[in-house]
Amino acid sequence: MKIDFLRGSLIAGALALLGSLIFALPASANGWAGCDTGSLCLYPEADGQGQPTNSAIPVLDTSVTTLSVKNGSTILWGCLYTAPEYGGSVVRTLAPGSVMNVPAGTRSLKLAPSQGLCFTGFERCTTGRVCIFKGPRGRGEMFGTEIQIRKYDGTWAGQVRSVINRTGYDVHFLPGDFATTGTPPDPAALDYKAYVVPTGNSVTVPAGAYDYFLAHRFITAREVY
Repeated sequence: MKIDFLRGSLIAGALALLGSLIFALPASANGWAGCDTGSLCLYPEADGQGQPTNSAIPVLDTSVTTLSVKNGSTILWGCLYTAPEYGGSVVRTLAPGSVMNVPAGTRSLKLAPSQGLCFTGFERCTTGRVCIFKGPRGRGEMFGTEIQIRKYDGTWAGQVRSVINRTGYDVHFLPGDFATTGTPPDPAALDYKAYVVPTGNSVTVPAGAYDYFLAHRFITAREVY
């Protein structure tokens, strides 16, 4: 009887010790811990390991140490882009509540009401920039800048299909290097609305004007050259 009691005590003690060891394990042992509801949670290690950075607002430029991400929203989609400030193209979308290791080349992230809105929308263009898109109405690959560009490179020359201007200037688009285009045409002969996007405005480029969107410069209202 005394032996049985001793054996039972040893078993109970072992189970108590095992239980204490189990509950002493950190919550992050299985990954993806510490993510606030409604946030995009960026982890410094793969598989949700490490202390996350929680962001309920868009992430304009990811750190190179961000190796995994969790979408803490229950209704919004995560959108991952190949350039800062949602530029370039969509590298991956992240369903509500899901997790992933960050694909190579990811530079910015944001939440959107639907998966489709990761790929479209002039709202991707942040304040102070002019943004050009390869699709109509703010769709497709995007490039945004705060500076004038004398000549677009081969990936954008003739490929601009829509524009939004969120700078403080009007933006004048030209058919080539604006420093070497030769004698400018008579301003009175130009269609101002066709080639100048006023501040705060967006436009889908008409089919006949694709080759005119090869460079841009900032101008004051109604100044053409």
